[in-house]
Amino acid sequence: MFKETQRRWKGDYPGFIYCPSALSPSLISTLSHLCLSSYCEPPHETNITLLPLKPNEIISDDNTSMFQKYVKGLDVSQEYRNFGKLSWATCGYNYDWSLRKYHEDRKSPFPRGLSTLSSTFAALTNEGPFNPQASIVNFYNSKSLMGGHQDDLEFTFDKPVISLSMGLPAIFLLGGNTKDETPTPILVRSGDVMIMSGDSRLRFHGMCKILTNEGSDFTLPEVDEGLVCSEDEQITHFEVGGDFVEPEEEEKEKVEEFLKTHRINVNVRQVLPDGQDRIPDNEE
Repeated sequence: MFKETQRRWKGDYPGFIYCPSALSPSLISTLSHLCLSSYCEPPHETNITLLPLKPNEIISDDNTSMFQKYVKGLDVSQEYRNFGKLSWATCGYNYDWSLRKYHEDRKSPFPRGLSTLSSTFAALTNEGPFNPQASIVNFYNSKSLMGGHQDDLEFTFDKPVISLSMGLPAIFLLGGNTKDETPTPILVRSGDVMIMSGDSRLRFHGMCKILTNEGSDFTLPEVDEGLVCSEDEQITHFEVGGDFVEPEEEEKEKVEEFLKTHRINVNVRQVLPDGQDRIPDNEE
């Protein structure tokens, strides 16, 4: 199934795998469409649900999604839920940002297609079976940052974190086991996949800059052609998972429009050790 195109990062980062152009253009469009139309809608949680309602805001009583309103070009500036306020969404186990923990009673169904796709990349690590149980979808605008942090709240660290990138390129920082170590900047483009496993699973990492097409001092070098999976194989993963829905042409155009000014990052991880099906009560 795999073509030998993945790159194991050359340097002091064993377990870090960088897969350039691993997502085909059609898969970028499809996955981005799911992020905008499904993964940020109930029963999944978003940052918006944690925000208080402002005096000038209204809560729409219809079932029109944020993406449907975006496609229609509606004025949503006074609406409580809109893309201008959206910064993250969670699928599967919801990550409690205030308490920095997961809760057994706060989880949504994990998207089947995303599960199959992330498991495909997890297989590159040779770390055994991978059970995707939590995903954080980050929506970045041109001014967004992500501070240095560790993904250290899961109950197992012997499974990788899979990171899928769509939209604007960004400067990703990969550090060490403490914040005192100088991080390595890595240019991440739309369609790139990064895998943090083994000794790199708990390294500090973050994002220091989104690169826009205008006014950028960075030159984007060419990367090797070739995909980890062929485009047909990638689409099959979504079809087999029951999560692939071909967007309408108008929706595809609006997804492309969104990606010209934003970056979407989907990261997937296993929360529980193999053989464990719930968070212990004493860990709640």
